[in-house]
Amino acid sequence: MKLSRTHLAIAQSLRADITAPARMASAARWCGSEEYTAAQDRAARATSLARYLMQHFARDAETRADFAEHCGLSALAHTVIDAAPTPPAPPAPAPTGPRSIATIAREIKRTWPKVYFGAVPYLDAMFDLRDMRDAYMHDSASSVVAYFLGNAKTWRGPDAKRIKAELNAMLKGAK
Repeated sequence: MKLSRTHLAIAQSLRADITAPARMASAARWCGSEEYTAAQDRAARATSLARYLMQHFARDAETRADFAEHCGLSALAHTVIDAAPTPPAPPAPAPTGPRSIATIAREIKRTWPKVYFGAVPYLDAMFDLRDMRDAYMHDSASSVVAYFLGNAKTWRGPDAKRIKAELNAMLKGAK
């Protein structure tokens, strides 16, 4: 991708400031002088400005790397190319039918950090159930889910509302 003339001019100006200390260091008389220290400060500011501009004006990694290269920051250009985001993965296929009770239990465990102690044994039992036709020891899946819902009154929020509605629908479908 080609940079615009404006971006090239900015990059060349920044490159002059960024590379000034290296050019001055080649002449031993400049090392340790006030001019050399000022050039190092300018180089640090120019480098941070180049990084800022690189991140905010360029839309793709190739353009950012090209700008960094023109600024004299070739190591940064390689870092940008290596860190370029990979294309997004295709979306997962939509589930065919209701989720298993164990899948719902995993989501409950993830979204409800401090499960009410009365709901814990029923949530643990739900990890071993696939659907409403299963049984956990001597209890049917529908009774385990019903007892869980009865003990999950303290669980609130959008996740709780959605998951409880899904479990209630499964219960109604089992009757």
